[in-house]
Amino acid sequence: ALSAEEHDGVVDVHYSLDPAPPNARALIAVVADGVVHRVPRGENAGRTLHHDRAVVASLERAVDGPSAEAALTANGTRVVVVISDATGVLGAAQTTLTATPVTPAAR
Repeated sequence: ALSAEEHDGVVDVHYSLDPAPPNARALIAVVADGVVHRVPRGENAGRTLHHDRAVVASLERAVDGPSAEAALTANGTRVVVVISDATGVLGAAQTTLTATPVTPAAR
């Protein structure tokens, strides 16, 4: 199972595996659409490039048990988790990010 929430530019990711594969690694990526990049040098110098499904933040960690949490600082539209070991990819999942509403402070 995979779930993710974004609040104040921090993405909290929760995932679970049953059973947890031994010696596995989790690659967690926050993906965004509508990313704009102005290229200052090189073969695309002076161009403005537009990207969808661009990885804007990622981390890799050991799978230590049947469930885990991770936090990444990013703004995106979805989260992708890929579980792998030395033999290759064991599984992958994606979910749409949900924004946690900000409650105004009481005055």
